[in-house]
Amino acid sequence: MLLALVLAGALAVVWHVVTQVPWAVPAATWRHWAQGEPLPPLPYAQRDSGAAHVSSTLGQFWAWVKTIVAPRYLAIIFAGCAAALVALALAAALAATSGASATMITILALVITQMAVVWCKGNGEPSTLLTGLVLLAAMFAIGYGAFAPLTLVISGLSIAFAAASVSALPTNRSDRQTHVLQWAGYTLALVVMIAAHQVLGAFVLSVLWLPQALLVKQNSVRSARRQLIWLLAGMLAASLALAF
Repeated sequence: MLLALVLAGALAVVWHVVTQVPWAVPAATWRHWAQGEPLPPLPYAQRDSGAAHVSSTLGQFWAWVKTIVAPRYLAIIFAGCAAALVALALAAALAATSGASATMITILALVITQMAVVWCKGNGEPSTLLTGLVLLAAMFAIGYGAFAPLTLVISGLSIAFAAASVSALPTNRSDRQTHVLQWAGYTLALVVMIAAHQVLGAFVLSVLWLPQALLVKQNSVRSARRQLIWLLAGMLAASLALAF
């Protein structure tokens, strides 16, 4: 269990480092960058050949890294890489005791993190749905997988929790999109619980999430925190219902 908690923390660090840094700012400077001495060309390379162009581009890239990237972002990049390596090592350790599910989820979470950066074009405002997939769904699945093998029920619930979390996380979506995703997550979670013959668990989920459904109309930080608390309570209830 301790390994699963540390793994979840490492994935959270990777997510925040990779997605919430405005990478579009240094990338914009690279588009017009023309400084830097060319690297030593390959032997017998002609002045106007492709090899000479590669040498010039690499020299400009190295100068851009030293001038723009290293002073402001080098520590962040090292922190993200270190957290990713720690996450993969912990996932491998968990795989030795509870199967390969932790490794697969970790790799999937790292891939989704990269997708989030591409999706938001590096503006530091990742998709709320992808945020929920990494910070809630993946961690829920890893935690459950530390005690029991993952099933389609857990996979479905993980996706449902990610969709339901959009109203409890910072978002740039419209209120209409938020409500649609939230209720889609609620509905999917209840359908999955009923399909798994956990009628009592589905009832508990509906009772716990009713306050969140009422709070979604209040657009405030305090309201979002309350919604997240009720959502986490529902996730715990679903876990206990499936366990027993």
